[in-house]
Amino acid sequence: MTASGALSRLLLATVCLGVTGCVGTSVTVVGDTPVAPPLSVPPPPQVVLAVVDETGAPAPGVEVRFDRGDPVLTGPEGTVAADWLGRPIDIELSGPGYHPEVGTIPEFSADPVRVGVDTVVAEGRVVDPQGQAVPLARIALGDSEAVSGPDGSFTLRRAVSGEMVVTRPAWETATVAWDGGEGPVEVTLEPVEARALHISGPAAGDPDAWEGFLDLADRTEINALVVDLKDESGRIFYASEVEVGITAGAVRPTFDIDEVVADARDRDIYLIGRVVSFQDPVAAVIHPDLAIWDTTTDAPYRNGAQYFLDPTDPAARGYALDLAEEACRAGFDELQFDYVRYPDGFPAHARFDGGSSEPERVATIAGFLAQAQSRLHPLGCAVAADVFGFIVSIPGDGGIGQHVEELSGGVDVLSPMIYPSHYSSGWFGFECPNANPGPVVANALDDGLPRLQDGTYLRPWVQDFSLGCGGSYGTPEVRAQIEAAAERNLGWMLWNSASRFTIDALAPAE
Repeated sequence: MTASGALSRLLLATVCLGVTGCVGTSVTVVGDTPVAPPLSVPPPPQVVLAVVDETGAPAPGVEVRFDRGDPVLTGPEGTVAADWLGRPIDIELSGPGYHPEVGTIPEFSADPVRVGVDTVVAEGRVVDPQGQAVPLARIALGDSEAVSGPDGSFTLRRAVSGEMVVTRPAWETATVAWDGGEGPVEVTLEPVEARALHISGPAAGDPDAWEGFLDLADRTEINALVVDLKDESGRIFYASEVEVGITAGAVRPTFDIDEVVADARDRDIYLIGRVVSFQDPVAAVIHPDLAIWDTTTDAPYRNGAQYFLDPTDPAARGYALDLAEEACRAGFDELQFDYVRYPDGFPAHARFDGGSSEPERVATIAGFLAQAQSRLHPLGCAVAADVFGFIVSIPGDGGIGQHVEELSGGVDVLSPMIYPSHYSSGWFGFECPNANPGPVVANALDDGLPRLQDGTYLRPWVQDFSLGCGGSYGTPEVRAQIEAAAERNLGWMLWNSASRFTIDALAPAE
């Protein structure tokens, strides 16, 4: 490195080193003998070294040695200073995460002297077991951090040899040893394969029932629980401090959220919190400004017993998001938004704050989920969305804003409710889909899987209740659905509104 190379050209500055013309002269008389005062010599000027990396950004934490002296670290602005003694200064630059450099400051400059230093770079890509990109994964190596891009790629600057830790909510953590090599690193993340039961708010608050669910997680393949935080009734089942819920009178606790989290941690259970988002017969009545408005009745819109909050209303969206963030901070691993949609079949006299055309519906629901991800990911929580089962098999949004390709861009987990009893005659070629649970789930999953954006995992809700044609559901019917998901390396969740399950359909713990 020379003044014409890595170092900027320095301007020689004249420094006043003498007394005459620089320091005023005076004489002190002691007795009869004049005594000259001691000379006042100014300190030497300083030259400032401004160290920048290959991008031109300041390089903090670089160890700089002037004339082989003790190292001095550059500060946050990448600068460090040394005394100028009227001769060239040799410099050495090094430190963790930087390639060593040497050079010379040949002459004084009143302006900072810029010098470049190259950072050590680790590059790579995060993929799933099929080799598809996993975006939004966080990569940490020492003090360096990065987030994988849409193609799964990442770049770590100021990298140091050590253990690379790769995380993303809803995915298992991966660690890779990095020895400082120059080649790209490929990191494979495995999705969390949750096998879960739906736990209603009252069931979570029943000590005997709750202990039974924990015992099932010990004895069977169950490794996750979906706990209702707020359900279709509009009720919140824990002591929430979210203002909208409190003022609506929706907070009626049945369980202690901290105890639920602690029990799940003790048993190594993946904990999912279900938040019913826009169907809410409590908040819509007490806070009508949050509701979809019926211009015919001049009252909150209702569809039978259902009332809906306006998904285009920021305050209505904020209610669900605040509950989710509260549960995330309490220790839940994943927040699942249900009824994250427009009302099905809503009439023209239903008024929204925002638009209700198909593009507007899709943008509204996808935007809400992306907003949830931006709030919850930094806290370490995954975002999931429940969608109608048929949605994964049709090209549009079903009239409710649920479009697979668009929604999957803003969630970690997409959960279609593939209940065979909810499919009408003719679906997938079956006169009675409910009598063919395994093939129905298999067909729906095969429709949905190719439509997901990279980094989104499909985990279906499957049926553990009896309804419709084909007779009641028991062990064979429930197990057939589970096997259809397992054959595709997918997790699953058993739905029973009262949390009563077909235990014999569960495989024993390995």
